[in-house]
Formats: sequence, C-alpha cells, structure tokens
Amino acid sequence: MRVSDEIRRLDLVTHELVRRLKKLEKDMRALEEKFSLLKKRVSEAEKRSIDSKIVTTREIAELKALVEELMELVAKLDSELETVKKETREKASIKELAKLRALLEVLSPLKNEFVTREELKRELKKLERRLLYFKEMKVKIT
Repeated sequence: MRVSDEIRRLDLVTHELVRRLKKLEKDMRALEEKFSLLKKRVSEAEKRSIDSKIVTTREIAELKALVEELMELVAKLDSELETVKKETREKASIKELAKLRALLEVLSPLKNEFVTREELKRELKKLERRLLYFKEMKVKIT
C-alpha cells in the first residue's frame, strides 16, 4: 500500500498545484486588466495634457498678436494726438477769432456808415466832454 499511498499523495499534490496554478493565472489576468486600464488612463491623461498645451500655446499666440495690434493702435493714436496738438497750436484761438471779427466789422464798409469830418469832430467833442465828466467824478475807465 505504500505505492498506492504514494500515488494518492502525488495525486493530491498535483491537484493542489493545478488549483494554485489556476488561481495564479486568474490573479495574473486581473493584474493584466488593471495594468491595461492604468495604461489607458495614463495615455488619455497625456493626450489631454498635450491638447491643453496646444490650446494654451495657440491662445498665448493670439494674445501676443492682440497685444501687438493694440500697441500699434496706441502708437498711431499717440501720433495722431501729437498732430492734433500741433495743429491746435497753429490755429487761431476763439478769442483771436473774436478780435478779428470785431476788427473786420469795424473796417467793413458794408456794415459801417461813412461820416463826414464835421460829424467826426462833433463825436470827438462829445467824447472829450464825457471823459472830463468821468475824470471829475474820479471814475476809472477800463
């Protein structure tokens, strides 16, 4: 019976080894699935990272272009402002235009009547009398 006991023992050992091998095989498949999922997740994360970097790079380039465009616009506006300032300095002011208008009205023969010497002398005498009156009253004429 020794041989049959030995065979039985070998049979039990073989069954145990087969059972353990099947369990190891099952565990190995589970690990392979987990590894495959992790690999897929890492790949997707890398893809998202690359896509994000591409989008960010594109947006930065667009912002740089916009900033350059704005800088050019500011430079043009600055130049135009200087031109306007220069032209403003060269133009007559409102006060100067009013003085010119008044002078033109005085010199315009269409708006003013011509006077004779006698009329001018009479008006000057009236003005002299008024000046004397004001001097006597000590009123300052401005």
